[in-house]
Amino acid sequence: MAYSPVPTVTTGDTWSAANHNTYIRDNFAAGVPDIFTAAGDLPYATAANAAAALAIGAAGQVLKVNASGTLPEWSSGNLIDKQILVGSSTDTIEFSSIPQNHDHLKIIMDYVASDTIELYVNINNDFGDNYTKSSLTFNNNTWSKSYTDTGATTYYTLFSGQLWYYNYGSFPGHAEIDIYNYTSSFYKYARIDSRRVTGSSGANVYQEFGEAFWKVTDPITSIQIYIPNAYSPRTLSANSKFMLYGY
Repeated sequence: MAYSPVPTVTTGDTWSAANHNTYIRDNFAAGVPDIFTAAGDLPYATAANAAAALAIGAAGQVLKVNASGTLPEWSSGNLIDKQILVGSSTDTIEFSSIPQNHDHLKIIMDYVASDTIELYVNINNDFGDNYTKSSLTFNNNTWSKSYTDTGATTYYTLFSGQLWYYNYGSFPGHAEIDIYNYTSSFYKYARIDSRRVTGSSGANVYQEFGEAFWKVTDPITSIQIYIPNAYSPRTLSANSKFMLYGY
């Protein structure tokens, strides 16, 4: 219900029942507190001189502006998806249906694979040669953007290598990947920061950096993190954590 501006009244003017209902009763009904229907409701403007109530969100949610930038809405903060493995039978983690209402993406990975298995990152199920500038020297190995699987087929990925793992289980590895302007019509730039601890006493700590481009102008809607068929067993470690954030 819209608010009706109250007219100016001078001495001697009459005030009818219609005036009372329009400018007092209906105006109260159009705003606080009449628009509230439950505990926790919040008022917000739907247009000029018009109000509505936003029902309280779920526990832990935060108030944000919607994708069109016009109205408030509840959101689970910047966390888009979180996957924690309770077993080691999974070989692929996928973030699908990624919302398009952020500027950048961040992937955080903890404790994810043994020291003999490489992990690969793929965008929008694109295994073609659309990735570039993806190389990094890591522990005397070359971190490359392509691999040949058991079927002798070459696949291309955003990142690949023995970067995200733990050695001597009490020392989890950690890696973060930032993908910038993921909804834009430009090539997508990504940067990785990886840390690991090795040695039975945890004496060796490594930190590595790398960068890559996905040379496609489509928005990013899905990301896969996986172990190729060429590795056996194709399992990620129990208690591994994969988190996708938007910011």
